[in-house]
Amino acid sequence: MPARILVIDPQYGAQQLLALNVRQAGHDAVCAPDAAAAWRAFDADLPDLIVLEWDLAGPSGLVWLAQLRARTEGEGGSVPVIVTGARCAEHDKVRAFECGADDYMTKPLGLRELLARIDAILRRRPPRDRAAMPQAGLRLDPGTLRVTAGSRPLALGRLEFRLLHCLMQHPGRVYSRAQLLDHVWGRDVLVDERTVDAHVGRLRGALQASGHDAHIETVRGSGYRFLAGLAELACIAADAEPASAPPAVPPAACPAALPACARPLSGREMEILYWVGEGKSNDEAGQILGISGVTVKNHLQRIYQALGVSNRAQAVARGMALRGQHRQHSQHELAAR
Repeated sequence: MPARILVIDPQYGAQQLLALNVRQAGHDAVCAPDAAAAWRAFDADLPDLIVLEWDLAGPSGLVWLAQLRARTEGEGGSVPVIVTGARCAEHDKVRAFECGADDYMTKPLGLRELLARIDAILRRRPPRDRAAMPQAGLRLDPGTLRVTAGSRPLALGRLEFRLLHCLMQHPGRVYSRAQLLDHVWGRDVLVDERTVDAHVGRLRGALQASGHDAHIETVRGSGYRFLAGLAELACIAADAEPASAPPAVPPAACPAALPACARPLSGREMEILYWVGEGKSNDEAGQILGISGVTVKNHLQRIYQALGVSNRAQAVARGMALRGQHRQHSQHELAAR
């Protein structure tokens, strides 16, 4: 699949020559002479790679690059950028890398070398699916970097967008924290695996307004997955996927009715209950989930009311009981279909 290359250069001749070579190499090229035109091209369709001239009219190329890296929405902060310029001193090259460049080439450019560098960078990046992804009432569009629930737009940060994109590409598949770090942050980034938990918490917070936070499931001891269908949601908090053709179960073997509950727990409440069960304090659970300890405390009060208990020990015990019976109940429901 051809990559989309954004060429930003104020010199028309150099811009068109580079675009021509990019097209001859089998990619799509879009040109921009200055920062304003570059933003319009960038926002119209996310490029796979940017070739950026340092000396632009108005804001310099490095100023534009720093603004790009500071963006928090969508994937803008991770698009690879090759900076070109007449500067050849070591401190200038270091400055470009510190502003977020992935590579630097000194002018006059060797076009064959530049194309080889473009291909090398693109080989290290997984192919990006630009098709919009509708799942469970959510629509994620990688091309425009937008997520909507029905007609309602949802505001997601850059990393939360990439997390949701990764999980929605394979509904039901369990991703470990290490796998999510590789897919979302990249293999060369050194961050703790618990960073994933914090961003999953923020993702759930962004989805909570539309009621889609329950579709992000924690699989205890394994990682996270996106639940797309009603059958999968019926098995929430279970360890196994619903079987497609389970064996028949005699009525006598069916479990007792689930304990009465004022209401089902939300995805955020289930996550809080999980971390409380792991022995985390309100502040520690809040730090993992990206919320305050006071918010965790307020959620716990609502969990107590929903489960009909008065303290966290009882809530954890009741939650474990519901977990086991919910798993059996869901399996027998599926067996009866």
